[in-house]
Amino acid sequence: MELIKLNENEFLSFAKLHPLFTFYHRIGWGKLKEINGWKYHLVGFKVNNKIVAEAMLLEKATPIKKSIFYSPKGFLIDYNDYPLLEEFTKEIKKYVSEHNGLMLKIDPNVIYQIRDKEGNPIGDKNDNVILSLRKLGFKHFGFNKGFETMQPRFMCRIKLKDSYEDTLQTFTKTTRKHILELDSLGVITKKATKEEISIGVAMLDETAHRKKIATRPSLYYEKMKEFLGDDMDFFLCYIDKKQAMKKCEELLKKEEENKKIIEEKKKTSIVGKKLIQQEKNCKQRQESLKERQLFIKNLKEEKTYIGSLLSIWEGEEAITLLSGTDDKYKKFLPKYAFYDAHIREAIKKKKKYVNFFGISGIFDSNDINYGIYEIKKGFNPEVIELIGEFDLIISKFWYFVYNVTFKLYKKLKPKK
Repeated sequence: MELIKLNENEFLSFAKLHPLFTFYHRIGWGKLKEINGWKYHLVGFKVNNKIVAEAMLLEKATPIKKSIFYSPKGFLIDYNDYPLLEEFTKEIKKYVSEHNGLMLKIDPNVIYQIRDKEGNPIGDKNDNVILSLRKLGFKHFGFNKGFETMQPRFMCRIKLKDSYEDTLQTFTKTTRKHILELDSLGVITKKATKEEISIGVAMLDETAHRKKIATRPSLYYEKMKEFLGDDMDFFLCYIDKKQAMKKCEELLKKEEENKKIIEEKKKTSIVGKKLIQQEKNCKQRQESLKERQLFIKNLKEEKTYIGSLLSIWEGEEAITLLSGTDDKYKKFLPKYAFYDAHIREAIKKKKKYVNFFGISGIFDSNDINYGIYEIKKGFNPEVIELIGEFDLIISKFWYFVYNVTFKLYKKLKPKK
């Protein structure tokens, strides 16, 4: 066996059928990364003219005149076949070295263990693959619980029922309540056209600015749509001013009727704690609706965009890759709006799972990143913990120089 370069058709014919395949293994993903200065290589092993393992390798030059290599979501290989993994690793290492590489990073799409929605482990840990990779010279980043690696190590997903109504019943009572509340808020969700992608990106920028993280320009996402086609969508949710005002007026009218009923009861019944509480609740709802009414009235646009979600449709999964919201409109529940639209579309496309993608592995409500998981938790997911990130060091000297240089760059880089 020897490592050979594959053409796109050869690569995809094997990749698409592999159980570890993700959208990160798509040719389009390699082409997308070229925008950011990466070069992609398609390589594989053939036995009797049949592919038995392959990888997409992304290469990027560094200021120290050496390249770093990254295989997104790792090799497409049977990691439990140690002789094959050993031979493939040896040839990959040789290939990277011949292309002036100092290291290869991988983050295999291999599950380490499953956890329940509270973060408690379910079933056995998959230590075998980690031990095999370590034995072959890979340096394991470790069992990090945060977002220190190239891709999140923890994800969460829900298994979909055949119908939307049955799926809805698997969510918590609070989540169902918020989803059903969207109509009365006048919130509408739609798929973005190519021309509207910039609106979705603006929402991503809003969140990125708030969380002090980097984001990408509209062109990047336009190209992503071009490469992924119908397997990517941007969902946009907005407040329809006319509809929101109408719904608000209807609810205020209903509360006014409730108020009259309570007043009549007070005339003919003994005024107890229950009736007093009903009157108090009615008054609070009226005050809240009047505040909402004033807020809606002051909206400058007939359509006020409040959130966006980038969805990827791949294999059995419907993936919520990135989302953005404007905190000024939190009471209009934008996250529930676009997650609900995503779930409806996933069922329509007959997907098996909705993958809510990256979360923190710290399941403590006091943790700084818990908010990323809090809403997702209401959909009753299971948590997927992957085996993590590994570095295959080609040159210890240049690996050391690169890490020192990179840390220095991050330290000296101007803060935005």
